[in-house]
Amino acid sequence: MDIRTRAAIAARPGQENCSLLPGKGSAILKEVLPQHRPALGEIGNKVAARQNTNQLPFQEVKKKAFPLKTTTSKVTNVVREKQVKKEEKPLKPEKKVAPSTAPKPELNSYSSNRLNFLDIRNIDEDDMRDPLLLGIYASDIYSYLRTMEAKFPIRENYLDGQKLTGKMRAMLVDWLVEVHLQFQMMHETLYLTVTNLDRFMQTVPDIHRKKFQLVGVAAMFVASKYEEMYTPEISDFVYIADNAFSKADILDMEARIIDALDYSFGRPLAPHFLRRFSKAANALPRQHVMAKYFMELCLIDYELCHILPSQIAAAAIYLVLRLSTRGKERIWTDTLVHYSQYAFKDIAPVVKKMANVIIHAETNKYQAVRKKYSNAKFLNISHASELKSPSLQKLGAMS
Repeated sequence: MDIRTRAAIAARPGQENCSLLPGKGSAILKEVLPQHRPALGEIGNKVAARQNTNQLPFQEVKKKAFPLKTTTSKVTNVVREKQVKKEEKPLKPEKKVAPSTAPKPELNSYSSNRLNFLDIRNIDEDDMRDPLLLGIYASDIYSYLRTMEAKFPIRENYLDGQKLTGKMRAMLVDWLVEVHLQFQMMHETLYLTVTNLDRFMQTVPDIHRKKFQLVGVAAMFVASKYEEMYTPEISDFVYIADNAFSKADILDMEARIIDALDYSFGRPLAPHFLRRFSKAANALPRQHVMAKYFMELCLIDYELCHILPSQIAAAAIYLVLRLSTRGKERIWTDTLVHYSQYAFKDIAPVVKKMANVIIHAETNKYQAVRKKYSNAKFLNISHASELKSPSLQKLGAMS
């Protein structure tokens, strides 16, 4: 060694065992023993000898050189222990809510709620959730029908001062009953036909006698379009009238009726109310058919055409109950008063007139309704023994 090299080695204590390696530009010292520096072992909180990682694979070098667990202070450890204890506390069991035993609220309309304060049977109770019967709206619907029948009234003796008379009207309606039966139309079509006829005749008083049958045919033609699913052909009406008029005549009169009634055909009919009153009275099917027979007899009578349909239905169901009840129990109950909105004194005059019509039905020359209800399809009601009851004779005599 030259003098400079010896001086460099002397200046570095502990580096005596070094060898001089040839290099470019300067001398490079290579450590032989030891292969680590003692100063690196002082890094960290704990003093530990550093291992030689040069010979270890990469994964193990990473684990040992960079451990996952790092040392923390005591304060940090205490905070973590408290957090762990809070997380380990068992959760409080959820309180089980017992199923409610309270009954579900009933669907009632405003008018139905009033029955709770009255001793009246709720006839719509079983139909509240029926989407077809609409029991929840039944009372309100019938209240609306009562306003509609008052909106389209028929005047009493509206044929006064005209060339037509009540007997002519009775003859025409009697013939329309036969046509209605022959065409096998719905029950409501006949009532709407007579209603259209009366409303038109009181609005247009200058109809000639020769045109009166044409008015009846056109009124039925309009009613069939309103009520029927399959309307009879106009040629059928021409044929049934024995070619007394043409198709053009029927269409022209149809336009006149529609214009005179202002396209308003929603006047309620007596069968609409009869279904309601029969339900309130717990009427049997035979009693319901008998009430229909009474109402159709009243269609022919000119003196009853101005009476409201609800009054006709109420009087019919009262007469049926009167003829079917032999005891002294009350006929017109509170339930019937509530749903019909008529006290007996309100329908008593109509009951007497209707009884008189029933008594004279056998001797009357207008026999279409009586023949119709003598069929087995209508339970032979026109020949029922109740129609000769002394109570009916008494009521007819009072009128």
